[in-house]
Amino acid sequence: MGADGKTKERSGNGSLYREFLKMTILPLIALGLAITIYCSYAYTSSMHKQVERGLQNVALTVLAAYDTMYEGEFRLVAEQDLYVLYKGDHKLSGDDTILDSVKRETNLDLSLFFYDMRMLTTIRDENGDRYIGKYASERIVDGVLKEKNPMFFDNAKIGKDTYFGYYLPILSEDDTSIGMLAVARPVSDVDAVIHDNIGRIIGIVLILILVTALLLVIFSRRITDVIRKIMGLLQEMSKGKLSAKLDHSVLNRGDELGDMGRFTVKVQASLRKLVERDALTGLYNRRSGESRHQETFRCGRDTGERYCICIGDIDFFKKVNDTYGHEAGDAVLREVARLLRDGMAGKGYVARWGGEEFLIVLEDCNVEGAKQILTEILNRIREHVVEFGEERIRVTMTFGVTTGGVQADPAAELAVADELLYCGKKNGRNRIVTELEKDEETEGDVT
Repeated sequence: MGADGKTKERSGNGSLYREFLKMTILPLIALGLAITIYCSYAYTSSMHKQVERGLQNVALTVLAAYDTMYEGEFRLVAEQDLYVLYKGDHKLSGDDTILDSVKRETNLDLSLFFYDMRMLTTIRDENGDRYIGKYASERIVDGVLKEKNPMFFDNAKIGKDTYFGYYLPILSEDDTSIGMLAVARPVSDVDAVIHDNIGRIIGIVLILILVTALLLVIFSRRITDVIRKIMGLLQEMSKGKLSAKLDHSVLNRGDELGDMGRFTVKVQASLRKLVERDALTGLYNRRSGESRHQETFRCGRDTGERYCICIGDIDFFKKVNDTYGHEAGDAVLREVARLLRDGMAGKGYVARWGGEEFLIVLEDCNVEGAKQILTEILNRIREHVVEFGEERIRVTMTFGVTTGGVQADPAAELAVADELLYCGKKNGRNRIVTELEKDEETEGDVT
């Protein structure tokens, strides 16, 4: 409430369309991001496991090849102040045949350790020399040699490069660790494949997000367009324009929005009935009658279409109320209103003008035609019996009719019709008066 006690109107400045997009696009982006992160992580993990299995298979194959080709155990022999690696009686130091062959076939690097020292390898330093005589790191020694467990590393440092490495312990006949066989693959090679495929995943997810977002935008716009149409009708109704129409595309929908539109139209019809119709008779009330009469006047002035204005009054209605009671009077009003409405169907419209008076507008009609129509209606009223309890009530009416569109304004032609009605009342009632005459005894026309 404001300081003056009046409720302030609030105007919505928000956009339901934007809210729809926020509620759909933002979660969609978040979902896309989550899917991308998960897929990237899952793919990277899968690639690492695949690399591990590949290196493991190569390590087992190479170790089996050494056992097949050379009988006996791996041993280290001191020769001329150098340690030389043997497999049984075969001297392995300087013999890189098996490792180089596997390197050519698989593009993997292999190293053969005696205990923790690299004795044979395909890895070369920046000068092209084989990377031999180097020692494995402490964590590799602890995990592989001491624990006698094969181990996979995704960040093994060899020289300046980082490798995926699989280390397989070499055991003697008494189950003692005497060395390791390592198979390695540069991390950069695997990362290139991972990044390439993650890029494809991101691209696919992005395309799906864009397509879904486009569909959501179209869907949201359609929904908000329907809501705007319903809101437009409500705005027109709030301005008193109860004849505004709602787009048939809304009314034909089979969903909740269609129901909302149909309910709005029903509310509009109920409001029109409350605002435009007289509660007792169901005819247009005076306010609506005046509005329609003014519209008819403007249309006749603009197009030249003919019409007639009539004001009718139930004769001796006060006597009906005094004799039978007001409830009986209401019953008479309802029956007379029904006869007027039925008689005017397709010919114009009727409004309750006040009390027992009625405004009748006959469209596309001259005075002679109006008189003929009103004569038929008057005859039905004369013949009709209103039954109220045990009472049978008959009434008559008097009408004053004038040609519409010939006066300066709507009020003037109403005044003429009212004067003609007065003349009819003054000169006997139960008649239709179509013109004023100076001689009261000939004024009007009794039918």
